[in-house]
Amino acid sequence: MLNKIKFAAEAYAMARFVTLSVIAVGVASYALGHVGLASSPVILVPLMLGIGIAMVIRVQRAVSRLRRQSTSVRHNATQAEKHYIEVLRRIIKVVESRDRYWGGHSHNVGRLSGRIACQLGLSDSRCEQMVLAGELHDIGRLAVPESVILNHSRFGVEDFRSVQAHSAVSHDVLKPLDMLADILPAIRSHHEKPNGTGYPDGLKDDDIPLGAHILAVADAYDAMTHDRPHRHAMSPVTAMRELRRCAPAGFDPTCVEALANVLNIPALENMYGPSSACELCPA
Repeated sequence: MLNKIKFAAEAYAMARFVTLSVIAVGVASYALGHVGLASSPVILVPLMLGIGIAMVIRVQRAVSRLRRQSTSVRHNATQAEKHYIEVLRRIIKVVESRDRYWGGHSHNVGRLSGRIACQLGLSDSRCEQMVLAGELHDIGRLAVPESVILNHSRFGVEDFRSVQAHSAVSHDVLKPLDMLADILPAIRSHHEKPNGTGYPDGLKDDDIPLGAHILAVADAYDAMTHDRPHRHAMSPVTAMRELRRCAPAGFDPTCVEALANVLNIPALENMYGPSSACELCPA
């Protein structure tokens, strides 16, 4: 929007410059012709140059003022968005604090997502974005009824449907923030599966953004390594084996191995016996 305003202002200034120049030259030509000097370039050319230079200077000053104003508006908008994001972080902490099984989950997913992204060789700015994506990916849980959030038994069909809606709700809540535009697809799709059995859009393979693959691995790993109502926390190695067994149907293998390297899992694997059957592989 700011670029459109800037372009319109510049176009208006240039149009005004051309119009006034034409008028000025016409008036000058008429005046000179009236006194019999219409054919004299000695007078007409310097006059035209003087008018042109004066108008160019005015246009440049106007454009400079507009650019300063645009920069100020962009800065204020960015600061407002950062404040809003900080408020959302605090809200998420409050939401997760309602249930001892989920406390700190979003913070952990953000930290792991950023480390996976860096392990994959993504840029520093992209890694920072993935940290933010992990911290905010579950904001849509606000739309899930508290009775479901605090339900420590197995979900029924309707309960599961209400939980499934949270990723799309997260996307919609964050969509107005321009600074999050690059990570919105990852947030919306972090429950998609490479074999197409995920939600909310049933995406498959390369249709799933890389950021969503990263979030999915970090999300699942943190959930597996913390107590849940129906099971105890798994060890890091056991959780990693589960992720590997579920790849490539349920998780992206490259992201799984990136997390393994981040956590130095290969150095620990020899300390454990054979792995058990996978608990999370999609049907």
